[in-house]
Amino acid sequence: MSQIIQATRCQPYLVQLLCTVIVDHLNREKRRLATPDDVQICIPIAIETGGMYFRELWKSLSDSEQEVLEHLITEQTPHPSPKSTIRRLIRKEILEKVGDCYRFQVPLVETFITQVVTV
Repeated sequence: MSQIIQATRCQPYLVQLLCTVIVDHLNREKRRLATPDDVQICIPIAIETGGMYFRELWKSLSDSEQEVLEHLITEQTPHPSPKSTIRRLIRKEILEKVGDCYRFQVPLVETFITQVVTV
């Protein structure tokens, strides 16, 4: 399902996590086929279920990396970020460059970090 691929960017743990949550959801509903709406319903549950993974990911980032992501989420103009910080976030598959801008590679990670930053 393209929504699963888009939300996880094919990262194996995240695919497995989201698919497990979707299967559990379908079993509770006594259905066999998932819809795009089911995927959207299950995303927050997957983030909660995989909370340890997401918290550890966030804690593994340096203060400067967290700051860049916070600015990206809040759409504030960041202080000039060292290129090395941006390169590390790209290497860690958290950010990607699109044209002249940077964005999150994995929407599930973006959703979690948005929750962290806006709480």
